Amino acid sequence: MSLQNLRVSEGTEVWLLKSACRDLLAAAEKPLLDEFGETEGVGYFSASEYYGTLDASLMTAAEFSRFAVLALGAAEQSEWLKPHKAALKTALEADPRFKPV
Repeated sequence: MSLQNLRVSEGTEVWLLKSACRDLLAAAEKPLLDEFGETEGVGYFSASEYYGTLDASLMTAAEFSRFAVLALGAAEQSEWLKPHKAALKTALEADPRFKPV
């Protein structure tokens, strides 16, 4: 199954190109696993390719805040994510789990 969007929370999704999803998963998966281990939220995000949607909706506030930093950093670097940066930033910052750094 191929990834096509990011579910930030129930009812909030950001539609991304498949290549953008792959870059986002590559940028966030290992750092999240290294920092938090395979918790429910991080584990579900790591298995996203199986489900077809990058899913951050089950992350705790701490996991989500770290994910947001990684995602926004990736949006600065990835040519595939750059066109989605504004929508990604808006969705992440609107989530109550978001904590500005």
